[in-house]
Amino acid sequence: MSNARKNADVAHIVGRKNLIINGDFKVSQRGDFTTASAAVDGAYYLDRWTVVFDTVGVTKQDTGNAMKVVATSSGTGSLRIRHKFEDTTYLSSKTVTISCQMKSNSSNARINVYADGWQSATSTHTGGGAWESVSLTLTLPAGVSSELSAHFGIDGVSSANVSVTSGDYCEVKECQLELGSVATDFEYRSYGEELALCQRYYYKTWGFGIASSSIAKVPLINYHSYAKGGNQWEHKGAAAPVTLRANPTVRVSDQLGAIGKINHFTSTGGGSTAGHTPYSSYGHTGGMSVSDYQNGSIYGFSCQYELEAEL
Repeated sequence: MSNARKNADVAHIVGRKNLIINGDFKVSQRGDFTTASAAVDGAYYLDRWTVVFDTVGVTKQDTGNAMKVVATSSGTGSLRIRHKFEDTTYLSSKTVTISCQMKSNSSNARINVYADGWQSATSTHTGGGAWESVSLTLTLPAGVSSELSAHFGIDGVSSANVSVTSGDYCEVKECQLELGSVATDFEYRSYGEELALCQRYYYKTWGFGIASSSIAKVPLINYHSYAKGGNQWEHKGAAAPVTLRANPTVRVSDQLGAIGKINHFTSTGGGSTAGHTPYSSYGHTGGMSVSDYQNGSIYGFSCQYELEAEL
């Protein structure tokens, strides 16, 4: 048997090696970030990735299977993108290698790791402006509980602030964390597989259209309800195609930009859902008695649900 065949068989048996989700930045349920625009510190943009910075202004940009942050002011600070890991127990005390392709004009562009505290191990780019392979191997501390995250950007050792000049940038692609002390080739997953992994943390429905009862309705929430007394009903939905990490924060918007309303929704179960808060009780307007149980679907004409269960 050839070595290539053996390697393929081993990969099939052991499963996926890259513990970073969306490491090639191809999933972006929240929108299109292909134009450079101002970033908000700590906000999620491409799925599973936040932009974090200190002191300086920053723009973020999806540059095509890569993510770029650029300083828009000078100061002593930092700018980077961050990936948080959910299963910290599994990785406690493990030797791991974090790698990426990085491009930067700053010799302070680096990989840093936070594991209930900043780790001193780090790995840097030369600052020469070309794509370089950057990798970092370290043994994570035992008992990591509050946060485990990998950071890619312009930063100091243990995330100490460094001198940043307006126009300094860091662009990364093919981000990977794997067990062991060797950085191997980046593991590509299909878009469908990567999307399903992302949807554990965030899911957006696509129910937009013309606000008219004549268009096809898009099912957004399948639900069951039961009586709570006084014509109040407990309404529980299951919108995401995968199980979310935790009970999500639910946001609703319509084509006019209003948040928290469902005025364009109708229910197949009878009664009205206008104005109720998702995943809570609402005043039923008729069609069921308080002794009934009800199953049905909420449909949106021009509305959109966002379910967020990020770390």
